Amino acid sequence: MPDLSIIIPSYRRVDLLAACLRSIIDHAERANLQIIVVDDASPGHVVFNTARSFPGVEVIRLTERAGFCAAINVGLSYAEASIVQVLNDDAEVTAGWFQAPLQRFRDNPQ
Repeated sequence: MPDLSIIIPSYRRVDLLAACLRSIIDHAERANLQIIVVDDASPGHVVFNTARSFPGVEVIRLTERAGFCAAINVGLSYAEASIVQVLNDDAEVTAGWFQAPLQRFRDNPQ
């Protein structure tokens, strides 16, 4: 069971998605993370192919464009952790980005 599931909806912005995924992997610090990219029916499977090039990243491809909220909801149905973080595909994380929030949830699960 992962400690944190990360859902990243994406449509066509593979350069930004690649930088986002690289930053997560670079700063994962041996964390038990589930990374889910939801390809919102990007033309030519560009998001699907880019996300699959990163080891351990799960990719869900929608067959029809559904929009940001629907893509998140699909990602939620695949999330295994009890704590879920949604990231935009243009976000880049830094060292220590998830430890404090996870600790807060562990200290006060209500």
